[in-house]
Amino acid sequence: MVKMESSLQIETEIRENKAVLKLKGDMVSDAEEELAKAVNALPEESRDKIILDLAQTQYINSAGIAALISLLNKVTETGGALKLVGLNRHFQKVLETVGLTEYIPIYESLDEALRS
Repeated sequence: MVKMESSLQIETEIRENKAVLKLKGDMVSDAEEELAKAVNALPEESRDKIILDLAQTQYINSAGIAALISLLNKVTETGGALKLVGLNRHFQKVLETVGLTEYIPIYESLDEALRS
């Protein structure tokens, strides 16, 4: 069996006790698995304070939206927060259309998200 390379790479950084996950690539069918791996590798105290930086992510489909919803549910179950930064117009419009912007705050910059 040949394993395909993931269409989404995630770079993780801890800043001010918050996990910053910088996503690069497309949020498609393998996004949920890649996000789960990245979150599970985080220090426990940062797993409920997650900022997704989507500046290098160009495309999202229904599987990517499902991955965001799954992550949102996981984070909020423990009273945590999920925040988004770096959204292009397409991403923002998609998230508004499906109603996720009511549940996930979007910030203009990483610094703004860290301060909130």
